[in-house]
Amino acid sequence: MSHPYIRTVAALLAGIAMGAASAQPRAVISVQEAQTPPRIDSEQLQKPSAGMDASTPAVSPALAELQSLANAPAPRTAQARKQQAQAIWQLGLLQLHGLHVPLDPAQANIMFERAHALGHPLASAGLAWCAIDGCGQRPQPSKAPKWLQELRQQDPGRAAYLDWLLLEDVAPMDADVASTSPQVNNAMQQRKQQALQRAVKANDPHARVEWGLELAAENQTSQALAQFRAASATSEAARRNMQVLAEQSSQRMHASGNIGQAGSAWQTFRQARIYHRGEGVPANYTEAIRLYKRASDMGNIQAKRMLALIYSRPLADGSLDTAWMQQLAYADVSKNSNTPIHSPSAPTSLQRDPTPLYDYIDARWRK
Repeated sequence: MSHPYIRTVAALLAGIAMGAASAQPRAVISVQEAQTPPRIDSEQLQKPSAGMDASTPAVSPALAELQSLANAPAPRTAQARKQQAQAIWQLGLLQLHGLHVPLDPAQANIMFERAHALGHPLASAGLAWCAIDGCGQRPQPSKAPKWLQELRQQDPGRAAYLDWLLLEDVAPMDADVASTSPQVNNAMQQRKQQALQRAVKANDPHARVEWGLELAAENQTSQALAQFRAASATSEAARRNMQVLAEQSSQRMHASGNIGQAGSAWQTFRQARIYHRGEGVPANYTEAIRLYKRASDMGNIQAKRMLALIYSRPLADGSLDTAWMQQLAYADVSKNSNTPIHSPSAPTSLQRDPTPLYDYIDARWRK
């Protein structure tokens, strides 16, 4: 099963491909051409993008300066070489994420190669990620270990996390490959767990977010919060996840602490919807039905209607139809209707940062 990181990048690229049909053809960059430092259109950099506050006067000049430094002639001193490598590295990260410049993962990969050639200590992380993800091209996971070996000297935590991600996305699963024995599959799962735990112990923020997601899925909320809190200094996703879990915890306490008081039936019904939809917590149909029954017993009419809908389509053996439960997650039960209306508000959910390289972007560009 592909990791959400990979699916997210693929979806972004698909959208770009649809819009490219009406655009002029892009030149294909060969291996030989890639050796020539690509230039960035300074006029394009001056245009405000969706992620940039054009009213801030320092933004466009800063981008122009970054572009100028990245496109400068080959530096003659070690200090100039270091500065240009940093500029190229940052520009590649902006292209990878579509921050202030057009989204262009393939160009980002080229920039990572240039930064690596100039000796940037973290460029191997970008090259490892592009080997795993593809960065607009076909993934080449067999090339990732080379870059991860280099990265271990600079950022062992991130190298361990990318080790885990490589195993998570590339390793065959017993359910998918008939020839894979349970023993081999168990060994692979153990390797994955060891890689993730190495990254957590090294305090890698992405690993802590991933571990927090696993703990949250097991309803170990306090332990998940601890992981998110440890990653919150550098991870926007960790900070968001802390807020989500705190809000959901508050809602659960409010629902359980007002039994017998006015409005408690409605709060119990709302809590049931949270578990039904999986808003900020893993979807749990058993808990949702329990809370619907509780709200119904307390007199909530919407809970009664929801239970009637749930039990209107059992499976042949009388068990719960989970597919039907999914369809009912956003059913309108405010009126006596048997027709689900799919008009969900944006659900609150736990999340990851856009890529495992996101925290490498200078803070000024992430604002």
